[in-house]
Amino acid sequence: KNAGRLRIGASSIASGEGMKLDIGAGNGRRDHDFTTVDVYGNPDIKAEMWEIPVPDNSVDEIWSCHALEHVPMHKVPAPDMAAGGVFNTS
Repeated sequence: KNAGRLRIGASSIASGEGMKLDIGAGNGRRDHDFTTVDVYGNPDIKAEMWEIPVPDNSVDEIWSCHALEHVPMHKVPAPDMAAGGVFNTS
């Protein structure tokens, strides 16, 4: 469902390698090498944070700022990240 929505800053979606996700980004972007994920705005991947369509162990880093407080506790994702991955949230 995200086919054709990829932008230059989201090349990691196509390769599945070294993916960095900015979850809850809206129309913003943390950095050019992050793939944005949100249900609002115009993100690279339009999806709920608990239903992100990426392969297991393909995410090296997750950034999420002021997003988890909008999610019911039973929906807070436990990311299946690559070994040594980093999950930053505030």
